[in-house]
Amino acid sequence: MNGCLQSAVCNRLAAWVGLFENPRKIESATHRHFKEFRTRGEWFRVSAQEAIKTIQNISTPLYEEHVQSRIANDRGTRFSFLDKVKIHKIKKGLLELIFQLIFAAIAVSLVLFLLKNLIIYLTG
Repeated sequence: MNGCLQSAVCNRLAAWVGLFENPRKIESATHRHFKEFRTRGEWFRVSAQEAIKTIQNISTPLYEEHVQSRIANDRGTRFSFLDKVKIHKIKKGLLELIFQLIFAAIAVSLVLFLLKNLIIYLTG
């Protein structure tokens, strides 16, 4: 199985994928947690369930999915996860845009209020 995973030649794989804020921090914490189970490089002798549980305890995923047999093939089939990542990025971008518009509306209202009061003060 290791040869299959390391060479990325397999066409069937069961995996768990997650979308996290600050993935490098989570990876470092996971490596520290499993340091006594390291076999070589990025490989650790732990069950998938134990690894998933540990990662979920370190940080709450923004999105997660158990993926089975959805590896990209020569026709370009992609993980459904990648589509969900794109949707998440679009939602995040739209939310940021909404906050920017709200901030701009507040700023314009404040400027109009100040101008109105300045005109009243100057003409008053």
